[in-house]
Amino acid sequence: MKSLLALLSAGVLLTAAFSACSSGAAEEAGTDDNPLRTITLTPTQLGLMPGEERQLVATVSDGAPVKWNSSDWDAVSVSAEGVVKALAYGIATVTAASGHATASCDITVPMASVTPSSVQLKVGESMQFETEYIPADLQFEWSTSDEKVITVKNGIVTAVAEGSAMVIAKAAGLQANAKVIVSNTRLNYVYLDRCDAINENGGSWQTDAGAPTLDASDPREGLYCVRKDFPGAATVFFSKSFGKSVDASSISIENGYFVIDMYISNVSALRLDEGDAQIEIASSATLDQNELHWMFRNSLGLNDGWNHLELPLAEALANDEIDLSQIRRVRIYNTANNGAVVMKIDNLMLLEKQP
Repeated sequence: MKSLLALLSAGVLLTAAFSACSSGAAEEAGTDDNPLRTITLTPTQLGLMPGEERQLVATVSDGAPVKWNSSDWDAVSVSAEGVVKALAYGIATVTAASGHATASCDITVPMASVTPSSVQLKVGESMQFETEYIPADLQFEWSTSDEKVITVKNGIVTAVAEGSAMVIAKAAGLQANAKVIVSNTRLNYVYLDRCDAINENGGSWQTDAGAPTLDASDPREGLYCVRKDFPGAATVFFSKSFGKSVDASSISIENGYFVIDMYISNVSALRLDEGDAQIEIASSATLDQNELHWMFRNSLGLNDGWNHLELPLAEALANDEIDLSQIRRVRIYNTANNGAVVMKIDNLMLLEKQP
């Protein structure tokens, strides 16, 4: 009898334990995929400019955790907390999911571009420029940065006098620019970086005050320029090492120029006449080897706003001999500042003017 009671008692305990485990498993599964669960996402549509961030708020009916995903991580990223960031132009759907329940937000990173992005015309020549844009229903207004150099009507650009100017297309807060060089002298140029991406040609733009961002508000050429807001002291303003070297062997030292468009919000905030403030290009990945550089203190004539610099290769200072067939690095550094300053760069190229 005692043996029977013991077996019955053990059976009851086993049954209870099994019931408890089954109940726990059911509750856990319910937490993971509650069939009654719903998610509400705010907002459900959003427009962001490159570099902008926004917090999405997901409200789950039973408080379960949420997993986030983006349909295009190159255009829009999303953190584990639901913070979305526009990286480049495009359209992406960001989804919040918990079990079977999902909710989404459609995000547009608007884009406007002008093609061709750069061109040389002779005085009197004309060319039709076209726009490409997201979203697709925009109507653009055309203008020029210098009517003494070029005129534009309905996208048709006419060269008036020698010089350089921007073709500008604006719509709904977007702006796209193209560069026009008017010259009766034949020009040969090789782009080092169009500044339409932070990560391009196997390298990334960097500063000692954190990563720079893309700015679509007023590029000198193409879609974007590279921008950094420096709140305080900094020494290396911009630097980039190319993972894939750029072949500029068609440019000669004798007739060549390093071209860069540089924006400075407040030139007086920079101590350009001190130390080794300079712009440099190099064919070596090692600092201070095989480079050409130009000192800021040698009167580069910088003003507040955009500056178009054409720096003669023949007048540069040299650390060893540069190999123009494999440019690997660009650096703007040692420009210490007295206060907050915004700097932007765009349209980096090597240019040769030929008769």
